[in-house]
Amino acid sequence: RKRQEEEYFRAREKAQDVAAFLEEEERKLASARSVHAEWAAKRREALEERQAAESASLELLHEIARAGNRVSDAEARLRAMEEGIAKIQARSRELEESLQELSGRIRALQEEEKEAARGEEEAAESLRRARAELEAARERGRELQAREQEIREALSALDSRAQVLRDLESSLAGMADGPRKLLESGAPGLLGRTVDFLDCPGEYAKALEAALGEKVHSLVVEGLGPARSLLARVYAENLGRVHLVLADPPAPADPEPARELPPLPEHAGVLGWLLPRVEAKEGFHRRAWDLLGRVLLVEDVEAGIVLSGLEKGLVCVTLSGDRMEGGCKVSGGPTDVGASPIQRRSELRDLEGRIGALKSEQEENARLLEETREQASRAEERAKESSRLQEEARKELRRIGGELLRLEERTAVASREREVLRSEEEQSRRALEEVRAELEAARAALEEARRKGKEADQVLAEARRKVEEITRFKEEAFQKESQAKVEVARARSELEGLQARLQVLGRSVQENGLRVEELRSEAERAREE
Repeated sequence: RKRQEEEYFRAREKAQDVAAFLEEEERKLASARSVHAEWAAKRREALEERQAAESASLELLHEIARAGNRVSDAEARLRAMEEGIAKIQARSRELEESLQELSGRIRALQEEEKEAARGEEEAAESLRRARAELEAARERGRELQAREQEIREALSALDSRAQVLRDLESSLAGMADGPRKLLESGAPGLLGRTVDFLDCPGEYAKALEAALGEKVHSLVVEGLGPARSLLARVYAENLGRVHLVLADPPAPADPEPARELPPLPEHAGVLGWLLPRVEAKEGFHRRAWDLLGRVLLVEDVEAGIVLSGLEKGLVCVTLSGDRMEGGCKVSGGPTDVGASPIQRRSELRDLEGRIGALKSEQEENARLLEETREQASRAEERAKESSRLQEEARKELRRIGGELLRLEERTAVASREREVLRSEEEQSRRALEEVRAELEAARAALEEARRKGKEADQVLAEARRKVEEITRFKEEAFQKESQAKVEVARARSELEGLQARLQVLGRSVQENGLRVEELRSEAERAREE
């Protein structure tokens, strides 16, 4: 019993120690559980934080990816826009070069058009000139033909008149029968008519005839001998009255001094001496002086009467054929040209001159007419050529005009396209600036996302570190809890063993006590017994 009690007490003490140990271990287990739960909660929080950080990091990664995509998209759009702008600029340069080329071609065509217009104007002007020349040549031809007809008619009339005068001259019209017969007989020593040895311009013919007077039909003989013979014949044949003039005698060995006309009277109406206006043939100069040396040419009859009375032997004549002498004798009036050899010869000479002039004019007219025809032909050829050139110039102008129209249409189309391209380029540049701004914003957002991503990575790393640290602490706490659980379980098992042992010992002690009591009772009873 004592051993059992001692063992019981030892077991109970041990059980108490184990219970105290168990209590301590349970306290430690509770503490470990509390720590474990705390670290588990912290771990959950850390895991939540890590998950949140991972979600945030993932979101940031997505944001970075989206920002990167936006950057890539913006860069792609930027490159596409830059390529588009480059294409627009290249097309604009092509259009500018094309416009410059078109402008150059237009300027060249405009120059060609001006040149063609000048050519057309020149051709038109040449055509006008050619037509004017042709018309002028034709008009000139008509005038020349009309003049040719006039010349022919005039020549016919003049030839007729000249032939009449020649016939009168050859027939010695106006001359008396006596002198005519002498001339026709060809008498020896008879040189011809006095008028054949004198000549003057037509305007002085009447004056010369008036100055000669009756001597106008006189005959010129070589000398006195022939004169006597002719006079004897005149008387013998009863030829009527005949005037004879002796020719100049042979020139003496010693030439006579030159004869000079006296000074002109200082009186109104004096025209000059007649002799200087008359040309005498060789061998008749002295007789010309004798016949005309005292004949004064005056303006009118009044002046002639006055002047002829001032000096004896002075004869005055007018251009119209009036004769004044002695201050009182006047003869005048119209004369029959047919009977006047001087006027007839003067008129004939004038007619021959006019006929010669008309023939020369006719020849010249024929030459001019031929030239005019040639000019007309050349002008007609030039007109045809000018018309051809004008038509070619007009065709060229039409061609150039059509080409200019096409070039101007192309220029207008190119200009409109250039304006459209400029507008597109301006819009593209504005869009490019917007895309660049968007790209900068996307890059800034990407950088911000990356920065936030780095921060999130740091936060995530910190959360992961914290989770790892808390997990380590939780594991340590879990190990401590597990160890405490083991210790508690062992202590409980030991305590339960001890409690069972105590129960057994208690029952044994109780049984022993009961046995002792029984034994005591028996002892008492025995003692009593």
